[in-house]
Amino acid sequence: MTGYMSKEEILKQIHALAPWYFLVELTPGIFTIPREQWATHWHTIITQDYMTRILFPLIDMLNKKSPSDTTIMDIGCNEGWLSLIFQRMGFKRIVGIDPNEANIKKAEFLKKHFGLNNVEFILGDINNFKTTDKFDIAVMFGVINHIHNPVGILQNIHSFTNDYLILDLTLFVKIILRRQKRSGLTLTYHR
Repeated sequence: MTGYMSKEEILKQIHALAPWYFLVELTPGIFTIPREQWATHWHTIITQDYMTRILFPLIDMLNKKSPSDTTIMDIGCNEGWLSLIFQRMGFKRIVGIDPNEANIKKAEFLKKHFGLNNVEFILGDINNFKTTDKFDIAVMFGVINHIHNPVGILQNIHSFTNDYLILDLTLFVKIILRRQKRSGLTLTYHR
């Protein structure tokens, strides 16, 4: 279904859904974040690139099945950019969940624009998410710092994940270090 809108309609929709946090190229030369704003989004763009460079070789190494036989849950899917990449990699089914309605609207726009029939986005909070579905892999990037009960969340994710949870803790570590610096405390690490 790619190309169902003219470039003008795409630009109008990008503007209507703004602000965008992640960079996605919708058609050649048209991005969710306009080029003139890239300098102010450099950290996010670099982080997005870094996450994809690490994540996909990791999934390839861990996953014993072919992507076409693998289901993925994208927890904290934000605008759906990672789910979009999973779809392009040929995964069987991708479900993204995010508690922010604006993020899900953006994700649904990307889904419609790219004609993704094996991707589903859910407006919901992982703190109380329940499903009878089982996913081979769950991915959770940039979410742990928003969770009040990490152990409970991990137990919940375990209930619907068959094989692997890939969890990003770098943001959590950055927040701890920032708080440590502000408080004047020194952390001592032991091996």
